[in-house]
Amino acid sequence: MEKTFFFLFALLAASLSLARDFDAVTPSGHTLHCDVVQGGAMIVGWERPQDNAGPVRLTVPPVVSAGGADLRVVAVGDSAFMHCDMLVSVELPSSLRSVGRCAFRSCIGLSSVAVPPGVESVGEDAFRYVPNVEYRGTAAGAPWGALCLNAFREGQYYYSDSTKTHIVSCDRDAADAAIPPTVVTIGDYAFYCCCGIASVRIDSTVSGIGSEAFGRCAGLVDAFYNSPQDGGANGLFFGCGSLERVTIGTAVSEIPARMCYGCTALRGIDIPDNVREVNYEAFARCTSLETATMGGGLSTTGKSMFEGCTGLLYFTAAESLREVQSFTFNGCLSLRGVTLGDSLELVWGRAFDGCASLESIYLGKSLIMVGNQAFRDCRSLEEIVLPATVRTVSDQAFSGCTGLARIACMRETSPVMGRGVFDSVDTGIEVYVPCDSAESYQRDANWHRFDSILGTGYYMVVTANNPRWGRAVVNRQPGCGGSTAVIEAVPAEGCRFVKWSNGKTDNPCQVNYSGRGYAYRKAVFEPLVGVKEPVSGPGAKVYASHGDIVVEGACGERVVVYDLGGRQVYASAGCTSCTIHLPPSIYLVRVGNRRADKVMLTGR
Repeated sequence: MEKTFFFLFALLAASLSLARDFDAVTPSGHTLHCDVVQGGAMIVGWERPQDNAGPVRLTVPPVVSAGGADLRVVAVGDSAFMHCDMLVSVELPSSLRSVGRCAFRSCIGLSSVAVPPGVESVGEDAFRYVPNVEYRGTAAGAPWGALCLNAFREGQYYYSDSTKTHIVSCDRDAADAAIPPTVVTIGDYAFYCCCGIASVRIDSTVSGIGSEAFGRCAGLVDAFYNSPQDGGANGLFFGCGSLERVTIGTAVSEIPARMCYGCTALRGIDIPDNVREVNYEAFARCTSLETATMGGGLSTTGKSMFEGCTGLLYFTAAESLREVQSFTFNGCLSLRGVTLGDSLELVWGRAFDGCASLESIYLGKSLIMVGNQAFRDCRSLEEIVLPATVRTVSDQAFSGCTGLARIACMRETSPVMGRGVFDSVDTGIEVYVPCDSAESYQRDANWHRFDSILGTGYYMVVTANNPRWGRAVVNRQPGCGGSTAVIEAVPAEGCRFVKWSNGKTDNPCQVNYSGRGYAYRKAVFEPLVGVKEPVSGPGAKVYASHGDIVVEGACGERVVVYDLGGRQVYASAGCTSCTIHLPPSIYLVRVGNRRADKVMLTGR
């Protein structure tokens, strides 16, 4: 029998020039492309079904026929089924002896693969991104780039062993992600593409998380993250396109790189004071993100932190912020207002490049350096104020800022200027400098291009606490002949002016300042709804409990919740008692037609 087989093999090999392809049809009706190899046949590819053909369940037969000879299937070749995401199951024959490099890589539709015990070698990344790969043989080479091999299974989870402290992976059809209390670490890609999971809670007991642990979980809407780990967890929620809310807990000291990269449904993010570091691209490409705040624990943004967040409108940082890293807001086309505080020293290259809607930015009193192209093409920017501390303004820092109407540089002598700092800026705009320095600026090669360089005793700068609630304007700068500036707060519709940052309530307001450089005032506005004597009305009670808003006794009335920007974030047609889960913040809760309660959520 063996002699007959080898004769047929030699004859077939000669007729096929030792490596001629042939096709074989499987019991499941699929066409495989095969090569003749020593010992039998190797699957090198298949007739891939049309994209609209639906899920595919493939059975690879133990024997295929070629030229009248039956050949045992002994190998699956390199990249044979790579990126075949329509594959939902594959049955491999017991005759199999090897699986090639990347053979089933990125077959993300596969929920599991059973590798026969006779397999002796598996190529690198053969099962990369396949969540559950079970193998009971003795071959070397594990883990073969798979997410799960020889794991201990209980319920929907696969663990590294029976102690259940490390989750290796999860069933692809899992409907929830209730992390068991025994779990201390979660492995790389453990929940990758588990599309049935709608919410996840990662508590402080989980001290280690691998890369993209919940990446591309298409159904994930709500996430609570409170792991104290330092480093790791890159891409934790990468590409979760339905993720709307991420709550960062008090145990978190570091935001992982690419934590929410490409989470296109995320609307807002609040980073609490306990966070000390944000890694690169943490919230990049979150195109629906509108507002972001950074707490007092951070001295620097993450590189490319919000790059490509085309819907981002407003950003506020605490006074602790000293640096804005490169590309932090690059391409944030809708960004209108930014508050950075008086501790800011460095704005690195292309930090705000292409922020075409940016109207105002307060750079503080400690700024030292503005990097290359930091504000390039910020076409809506009306005013730039450089404090007396500024030393360097790098190449093309404000090039393309065609909407600039005023520039103030309060340094006694010109800072070191790069090439093309003000390219495309109108030369007829007003430029304000210290009174004693006007002539030297007029002679300076970097500034003489401007027609109007005016001296001023100090420069008056005003901003609003929330640009959506109102704006602040300077009606008169002090000039060199006096020390009085006139400022005015203009509330938006549905809002009111409360006070200036120094406590004054007169509006317009006169400011008399005897110092040098510039003076600063912030106008404080708030919405009209819910700001006076908040009551829920007879029988209705509104309060916070365990991180949720609780409404009791509403008698079937409509309940509406607004954020402090006046945006409706929740509405119920009729409620008697209801529990409302929202990210930590301050909210205005209105029951029926009564005035609204202010409720502060601090997390669970």
